[in-house]
Formats: sequence, C-alpha cells, structure tokens
Amino acid sequence: MNLILPKRSATTPAAGIDLLQIQVRPTMDFAECRKWDALMSARHDLPYHGLFGKLLRHIAYLEDQWLALLGWQAGAFKLGARDRWIDWRAEQQFSRLHLIANNV
Repeated sequence: MNLILPKRSATTPAAGIDLLQIQVRPTMDFAECRKWDALMSARHDLPYHGLFGKLLRHIAYLEDQWLALLGWQAGAFKLGARDRWIDWRAEQQFSRLHLIANNV
C-alpha cells in the first residue's frame, strides 16, 4: 500500500523537491528489511538493537531514493503515562493492548 498525496505543489525552496511526491510504503521483502535495519543501525543517533515481536517497517521515498525510515512495534505491556491517559481499567488494558502500536 502506497500513500499517495494530493496533486498540488509543496516545493522546498532549497532543494526544489516537491514534498507531495514523497510516498510511504512498508518494506516488501527480506532484503529491504535487512537494508532498513542496517540504515537504522548506522544512521540513528540512539543505539539500534533491532525490532522484536509484532512490527512494521515503513520507508518514505521519492522516486527510488529512501528518505526516511519509520518503525512500529507492538505496544509496551505497561506504560504508566499512556495507561493513565487512555484511562483503561486493568482488565480492559489486557484485552485491548493489541490495539496499541509504538513508533520506534
């Protein structure tokens, strides 16, 4: 599934890139997952130890050039601030945790 943005212009002044031409899609195969992991490990400011459990890897790209990496992982089992904000009772938390995704 590609995210296709509306047909209008949002050109960056410095680079002359039409930002509305940027597309986002999930990784398509094992080779892309390996490349995603390698780039995340090499380029991210924080240490990258890989993703685990249920996850999604997405790529933002323009033409054939990868511009950004996005990662999603199953929601943390306990996260006090999130749990208070959602205001789930304990039994709701366990039955609905599969509805939460963390951006990693």
